Amino acid sequence: MFDQLFFRSDALTRQLSAPLVDERRQYLAQCAAQGMSKCTLRMKARLLLSIAEYLRLAERPNDTISIPEIKKAASRWSSHNGPSPESSHAKRSREYFMAQAAGWLTFLNRLETPRKPVTIYDQMLDEFRSFMKEDRGLSPATVKGCCSSVRPFLIQLLDGRRSLQTITVSDVDSLLAQKVNEGHYARVSVRDYASWLRSFFRYAEMRGWCPVGIAASSAGP
Repeated sequence: MFDQLFFRSDALTRQLSAPLVDERRQYLAQCAAQGMSKCTLRMKARLLLSIAEYLRLAERPNDTISIPEIKKAASRWSSHNGPSPESSHAKRSREYFMAQAAGWLTFLNRLETPRKPVTIYDQMLDEFRSFMKEDRGLSPATVKGCCSSVRPFLIQLLDGRRSLQTITVSDVDSLLAQKVNEGHYARVSVRDYASWLRSFFRYAEMRGWCPVGIAASSAGP
């Protein structure tokens, strides 16, 4: 791969003697398979050396790299290799460094992806999921179908602000009717959907998450 991109002996030697030569070669081969030109591949190859250096990738082979760390490395690299950090050229350089670093680290499975924040309804659904699997012995497919239906309902019902303690039967019925009207569900689908909601609210009542009576009073089809 490298001997197809670099013809000067010093440039080729630098590519072959730098750390992570196999990782760089494999990534460039994948980029070539995607149809990238030799000019683009040469630019990538040069930048991969800087990415490996500024992120110290060879020194910590088991570490994953976060986006904030890539951003800091991009700033250091841009300051060392370009004009004023405030210039538009420097900004484009930082963005280019970050994009290329993220692409290579994703290929290496070393990019740290931020965890999504856990919401109150996620915690509730995790407990409800365990209850259905362990206490009721329901099949994985049934449990998945139930939680997949209940989760968006809870997101819209709670709207990021409310507590289940403040929910009324009217709230549940109104949202169920809205979803049915917007989704044009068949009657049997509505029945299953309402059944899953009642199962969740029975569990929620048992845990003290919501007022008693929500499950029994929720409307069916």
